[in-house]
Amino acid sequence: MVEVQGGWSNLANGELTYVLLPQGKSEAWLQTALDGIYASHTPEDQKDFISGFRIRPMGDLNTAVWDMIGLPMIESVQLLALLVLIVAIVNYTNLATAQSLGRAREVGLRKTMGASRLQLLQQFLVESITFVAIAMLITLVLLEFLIPAFNTAVGRNLEINYSEVLVWLVATIVIVGVIAGAYPAYMITRTTPIEALRSGKAVSGGGGLFRSMMLGLQFTISIFMLGMVMVFYFQNIRIEESGNIFPRAEVYNLERLDVDELRGRHELLRNELSALPGVEVMAFSHQIPFQQSNSSGDKGLIKGDEESAISIMNIVISPDFFKVYDLPLLAGRQLSEEYADDSLQEGATRLNVIVNELTVERFGFASPAAAIGGTFYDYPDPTAEDTREPRTHTIVGVVPAINFQGFHNAIKPMMYFSEPKNYRIASLRIKAGDMVSTIVDVERVWSQLIPDYPMQGKFLNETFDDTFSIFRDISKVMAGFAFLATALSMMGLFGVAAFMAAQRTREIGIRKVMGASILQIIKLLIWQFSKPVIWGLLFALPLTYLASGLYLDFFADKVPYREVLILIAGGLSVLFAWAIVAIHAIRIARSNPIHALRYE
Repeated sequence: MVEVQGGWSNLANGELTYVLLPQGKSEAWLQTALDGIYASHTPEDQKDFISGFRIRPMGDLNTAVWDMIGLPMIESVQLLALLVLIVAIVNYTNLATAQSLGRAREVGLRKTMGASRLQLLQQFLVESITFVAIAMLITLVLLEFLIPAFNTAVGRNLEINYSEVLVWLVATIVIVGVIAGAYPAYMITRTTPIEALRSGKAVSGGGGLFRSMMLGLQFTISIFMLGMVMVFYFQNIRIEESGNIFPRAEVYNLERLDVDELRGRHELLRNELSALPGVEVMAFSHQIPFQQSNSSGDKGLIKGDEESAISIMNIVISPDFFKVYDLPLLAGRQLSEEYADDSLQEGATRLNVIVNELTVERFGFASPAAAIGGTFYDYPDPTAEDTREPRTHTIVGVVPAINFQGFHNAIKPMMYFSEPKNYRIASLRIKAGDMVSTIVDVERVWSQLIPDYPMQGKFLNETFDDTFSIFRDISKVMAGFAFLATALSMMGLFGVAAFMAAQRTREIGIRKVMGASILQIIKLLIWQFSKPVIWGLLFALPLTYLASGLYLDFFADKVPYREVLILIAGGLSVLFAWAIVAIHAIRIARSNPIHALRYE
């Protein structure tokens, strides 16, 4: 894949050309050939615009789309996977530590029979690694079933090359197994034979504190993920709502009209398509809403004073463009074919334009009405041998400052003007009703007028979804990881709560005999298990706030109630934890005290 560094006037930065190398040729050979093409064919006056060609191996293609929009998605997915793995490790460690109390007598007997502590440590670490190996085997079996279904759904051809990943799989099994099993093995093997054989229970020591820390870590991660999911979800709603400023479902766009064979047929195409009963109005432009291209230039109020210039985004349109996209005028008039200066012609020194409110503000006009008739200038590029006088732009209309590109783009100063030679897209406003038959009519007219070139058309909704699907997919990925992390945390809490509640059966029986009510016992157990959850909450909330802020900084239009969403996520996690603990608390609190006192 060859990437243009810089660009000629008709190329955007990052234009890509895909190249299949001949057998036996290397990337170095291709780079040398491209350097020769650049040196011999690039005009000297264009070398300031394009610095050369750079090769990007196809192995990096998977990250190209994320690089272009600026989101470190691949790294984020890797981080999320690591967090879920940490939750799983903590879950195993916590449950194994709690369960080790029941294996103290086994350890005592083995030590009495001559087993060393190192041998016992090895035994429990091997058990841990075996569990991880079984889990890895199950995972690979599931992947063999899921990958073909995934390939069918998305049209890809993914597969696992076991010869390449075998070393990593084995390393993962060993590392995860050792990390997960190290602390439980240490706790259970430090019990002395006399203590173990006398009580049948391991000396817990710091085990209770460790379990609390592990539960806190689990809930920190799960609350963090749940909070991020809520921020992502509601930010997506915000993006979708902001896209409704345009009639997305009613605008149908015909693309690639800038092909040389089609330029001379624009007027004929407009006349025939506008005459269709289902077409309300039609306009041309070089860019439509939600497209991420950007054509801009420096403009200023003082001729020749580039220091005071501002960057203005250029949108080439035909006069009916604002009617198609429901953009109202705040002051002035629409562009018209009746005025010569309303259309940019070769060598023209004057041009009538429509600007947005932000341009009016940046130029210092008091109001949209005050800007009508105002003028500003462009600055010819001396490096391109442009010897013309600065062009005078006269403001004839002002429209609202809208986020034309949408999504993560900030609202920019914009200038709308007509330049027929640069029309690239035709936008048709379709009347409500039978849109399908209207599109059929459009295809019929196209095939009659342009039989030698296929029509490429889609609704503005599809253009919006082309980019919005990226953010929607990010939310789905985050939701999937959050579900796994939360489910693992709840499973861990469920297991630890069941085990610890059973350990306190006698204590609870004594409390009931002494007059404690069921509600008091439930509150006692819930409060005890709430402590690590609350500690996790205290760590997770600021982390979520900072991380969600980094994500929202990517967007110009941010969801305004981020703090509320994060607090709701934390509250939901606490409620889930209470519900899990309450299940065991109610069961034990309602048991007969006589049976409880006979326990153990």
